[in-house]
Amino acid sequence: MMKLLDRKNKIPVEEFKQQSEEIFGAAFADQGKRKLDKLLAAHSMADMPEEIKASTAAQDIQLLFDLLARAGVTNAVFDASLMRGLDYYTGTVFEVFDNDPENNRSLFGGGRYDGLVGLFGAEPIATVGMAPGLTTTELFLRSHKLLPVFTSTTEVGIVVIDNTFAGALQLAEQLRAEGVKVEVDITGRKIDRQIKSVIKKSIPFIVFVGENELSRELYPFKDTVTTKEEIFSFERIVSSVKDRRRKDADDEFAEFFD
Repeated sequence: MMKLLDRKNKIPVEEFKQQSEEIFGAAFADQGKRKLDKLLAAHSMADMPEEIKASTAAQDIQLLFDLLARAGVTNAVFDASLMRGLDYYTGTVFEVFDNDPENNRSLFGGGRYDGLVGLFGAEPIATVGMAPGLTTTELFLRSHKLLPVFTSTTEVGIVVIDNTFAGALQLAEQLRAEGVKVEVDITGRKIDRQIKSVIKKSIPFIVFVGENELSRELYPFKDTVTTKEEIFSFERIVSSVKDRRRKDADDEFAEFFD
């Protein structure tokens, strides 16, 4: 029944009812269903059947809620149907939920397990542990707008035309010597895919490098935000990048004092 309760919210109501009747057996199905319904309807220890309230386990849980209240924890809720799907728990189990209705899966869960450590040859010790869920934690951060926004530190993405990798890498080396942060696409992909990759990474500028550009030492220079494209010399590329850098710094400074 514990394993069935652990799957209660993951299976249809009729399937839960059918499986619970099979567990009780035909002779005790009606009586078992009444007791189970009463148990599942309980929202506090006071709602539990008298024969359960008198048990040591129920008294331990009530003590736990009293201690939580004394510690100022007011959002703990009793749920008689909460079961963890692992057999090594020996006491109270718990799960922690987000209060955002769009993220209703448990963020993490755990419970009391006495003796589990002893199975690995260590001295037995009474322990409470829990494990977080990676996906549910990401959903929590996303729903509360807590995910950090990462931006690329690269300032120029070089799009290579007609496999002119040697010239593109040499240009990148010269730009880096001037303090410009450069990325060269060496995948050999089509130009449009290289451009999309630069834009996806939020790199502010694109420099196109092909045989004609290298021979003239003039390069198409595109702003990925405004989409404006001009023909620049090496020196003009460097000055434009540094101008943008100064402008961003001034904007951050002004925003800090707003």
